[in-house]
Amino acid sequence: MNSTITRLSNLHLFTRRPLGLRVSRLIGLVLALGLMAGLATLILAGMAQARPIGPSGNPVPDFQPASQVQAAAMTYTFYYGGDADFCDSNGCTLRGAINAANANPGADTIVSAAFTHNIILGSTLIISDDVTIDGSGGDVTINGNNSVQVMLVNSGKTLNLNAVTIANGRSSFFDFGGGIHNSGTLNVTNSTFVSNESDAGGGIYNNTGSTLTVTSSSFVSNTAAAEGGGIGNDGTLNVTNSTFTGNTAGNGGGGIFTYRGTLDVTNSTFLSNTGSYGGGIVMASGMLTVTNSTFDRNLATGSGSFGGGAIYLYNGFGTPTVLLTNVTFANNDAPNVAGRDGIFLSSVGSLTLRNVLLSNNGTENCANTGGTLNTDAFSMSSDATCGSATQKTVGEINLGPLADNGGSTQTMALPLDSAAIDAGDNTVCPATDQRGVTRPQGGQCDVGAFEVVKVNLPVILK
Repeated sequence: MNSTITRLSNLHLFTRRPLGLRVSRLIGLVLALGLMAGLATLILAGMAQARPIGPSGNPVPDFQPASQVQAAAMTYTFYYGGDADFCDSNGCTLRGAINAANANPGADTIVSAAFTHNIILGSTLIISDDVTIDGSGGDVTINGNNSVQVMLVNSGKTLNLNAVTIANGRSSFFDFGGGIHNSGTLNVTNSTFVSNESDAGGGIYNNTGSTLTVTSSSFVSNTAAAEGGGIGNDGTLNVTNSTFTGNTAGNGGGGIFTYRGTLDVTNSTFLSNTGSYGGGIVMASGMLTVTNSTFDRNLATGSGSFGGGAIYLYNGFGTPTVLLTNVTFANNDAPNVAGRDGIFLSSVGSLTLRNVLLSNNGTENCANTGGTLNTDAFSMSSDATCGSATQKTVGEINLGPLADNGGSTQTMALPLDSAAIDAGDNTVCPATDQRGVTRPQGGQCDVGAFEVVKVNLPVILK
């Protein structure tokens, strides 16, 4: 009994603790837990601050949907010839570079190595993401081999094309655009389209709602079985400092045919283009603006109601509205109709001429059989067919031949005795002429696309 009491007493001594000690240990535990919680908060805050900051200013989440991940823009070197889909450490073929750019989200760039490339295509190059193709580092020709369309730009995508030749493209029946079919945004600079063929838009077809900008480029000997030997346009088309030469359309618009939409032409030359009607340009609806440009020896070969060696206007898809400012028309013809050789407004619509020069365009510089012709007295015509335009003879106008007179396109110079010198309206003439020469050089600007540079010689006294 005593031994049992003694064991219990000893156990009691080991299990019981003074109240003060127990309280102090509890406080210590609480403080330790609080310290750990604070430390965890600091660690989590640091982790949040270490995350990248997104466009909204908030940290990027740990996991992002693939659609929100932006890949870095890439530059691919077009190094190898041929049409294989191929890339290695040296660079890519053109097709390999385009496919790599298509697979990399965002706008990429393809540059040419310093080689001469003539790529013979076996199938069309598809542009399914934004890309710039710059051939200025080499000599690049993309060749459809008279069997395939060269390029297709998908809807909503942008192709910037610089210093490239697009040649011998051929699209299949009703697949318009032998060189390029554009359903997105296409910017062409310092490039050449030659010998491409299609039902419509031999060089380029610009689809409905699409935008095409052509700068410092040439369209040569392209063919359309129907319309638009150089370009067929259903969208927005801007042409600057460019040349259309020897393009042909079986129907209309040897140079350009606009079905619907807008066309703006500046500082450009149309030479020897041919169509059944509208050898240079056909406008079937929408707005056409031509400034500081030259039309020479374009031809409309059709008979009957056709015509318009330089420009043909009709209401094929709506009402065309046309504004021409400081444009030169010479030697355009429609030999198989009576008159209607230069500009022909064949139906409803309006045609306005300001500071326009028209000389020796068949038997009629202007013809209007159903629209509204507005011509200012500052325009000048070698016959009496252009409304209020001042009438002068071909000899008095005395245009020089089409030649390289400076600038990026050929022009027709005015000799110093031309009646067109200092005869324009300063309130509407552009700040420069087709070559970039400042207007006016005299008291008034010159009529047409060319401004004569006047040099004041010093007076030498003997």
